[in-house]
Amino acid sequence: MKKAKYPSFSNGTEFMWWTGRNCDLCVKASHLRESVAGEEYTAFRCAINKEITLECAGMIENVSQRTYDICQKADCPYKQTERKKYRKKDNSPTLF
Repeated sequence: MKKAKYPSFSNGTEFMWWTGRNCDLCVKASHLRESVAGEEYTAFRCAINKEITLECAGMIENVSQRTYDICQKADCPYKQTERKKYRKKDNSPTLF
């Protein structure tokens, strides 16, 4: 995996603006579970969200080149605003 040479965002305000416009509206985003005792977040389901959050917290040095390129755009191409709809399988007996 090729690493980017520069940080994804120049400052925390730019990070907050981008995540507010993309990650906070996505169904794959990590969020706070209030039903569990204490403060606990759900697991990351999006690699982009995970990498930029860990980079902002200082836990990793640089993100992958793919994540860096996506963060340079205004909108994330992988953002999902609705959950996938699944149809239930019909197990009823048929006449023919």
